[in-house]
Amino acid sequence: MKALLETIVDEFPNGELAARPITGHECGECIDIDRLLGGRTWREVAEHFPKYCHDSFPLLTHDAKKHYLPAFLSLAVRDRGSMSGLSVASAFERGELQKSEFTVGQQVAILAWLEDRCADDPGDPNAEALVAKWRAEIQG
Repeated sequence: MKALLETIVDEFPNGELAARPITGHECGECIDIDRLLGGRTWREVAEHFPKYCHDSFPLLTHDAKKHYLPAFLSLAVRDRGSMSGLSVASAFERGELQKSEFTVGQQVAILAWLEDRCADDPGDPNAEALVAKWRAEIQG
């Protein structure tokens, strides 16, 4: 667990903040998510991740998903029961985030996270297929 968290931190710089609002529309939930996460670096969010936002990944804009991805990955490693891991894995399965949007080091970190997630749920065909896809794309 510690090595995976270190890999995520090493490979994902804080980068530029995602434009606000960080959600796609302005319902009450999205306004709250923007208030709690927006304007913060992914490392700040990861350090004190608001419980209210554990399942908010699908509501983020594309840029916000890219910016806050390492916070959600880190949360999923630290808190195996949180919805963050499922939300991120589902986004990858739907193709919302593409390998080409990340550096090679970030791709390797994402693959390590996917492999770790797959190990938690052996026999899950969706998880296994996603790991195989990322592994093939990185090697290819």
